[in-house]
Amino acid sequence: MKLLKDDELVPLVIGANPILTDHQYAGDWYAKLSPVQPCSIDLTIGAIYLPGAKSDETGGAQAPVESRNLRPGQTAIMTTKETLHLRSNLAAIGFPPSHVSFQGLLMTNPGHVDPGYVGPMHFTVINMGSQEYPLRRNAPIVTLLVFELSDNSHRDWRARGNEAAPIRQESIDALSRDFLDVTRRATEITEKGVKDATFRTTWIGGAFTAVVALVGFASASFMPAWRYDLEKQMAGIKEWSNVVKTEARVASLESDLAAIKAVTCKQSPRLSYCPPAPSTAIKP
Repeated sequence: MKLLKDDELVPLVIGANPILTDHQYAGDWYAKLSPVQPCSIDLTIGAIYLPGAKSDETGGAQAPVESRNLRPGQTAIMTTKETLHLRSNLAAIGFPPSHVSFQGLLMTNPGHVDPGYVGPMHFTVINMGSQEYPLRRNAPIVTLLVFELSDNSHRDWRARGNEAAPIRQESIDALSRDFLDVTRRATEITEKGVKDATFRTTWIGGAFTAVVALVGFASASFMPAWRYDLEKQMAGIKEWSNVVKTEARVASLESDLAAIKAVTCKQSPRLSYCPPAPSTAIKP
């Protein structure tokens, strides 16, 4: 068995009974952009199917798309535009090119191609990167290494009764639209954050109301001269919706309340919330 190189691959692609059809390349087969590289063949994106889409919806089995920006965690099923026609003495192995895998696109099942296989390749991809990955028809997606066996296989893939089946809707439905479940987890985190913020705001708002009421009572009963200033502060505080500012104002009001209590207890030490005066009795 040997790995075929470019001057062995090109005749197999453009000669009689080609092993690769449905390509649109018409340039120099030994140039930089040729599908045939020094010892491999680049295959491109054909149809794109989207998990979560129904059969007749965009991306479903009956309506594949030609492009898709795959967000982090999202999955897609793809077929190659090119069709393989491997002979009984040829096998192949496919994997994503480095420029694809470096961007975080994981290909789950390119694998090997048996001798005698006829049809496009199909596989599932998952965006494991941190950025969107653009899937576009005709963009390179699979690098294929072709091996020549020492002899024909005794009974190749097609001779065993196999046929390349089209993508079925049940295959699409078997996959999650979001491999990492990013959408659900983000929704749960957001909902939890809103609940926590609501609880925190409600709790602080309740404490704030109680403190304001107590300050108002104390100021009205003992320190009338302070009432106008406190009411002015309260009016400003009511306009604030920021929790942090509310916490700061609560702390300030608590400090004011402590000062009021100190003054009123000095004037009326027998009030219920005043601490008992220290004993001045002379010990025998």
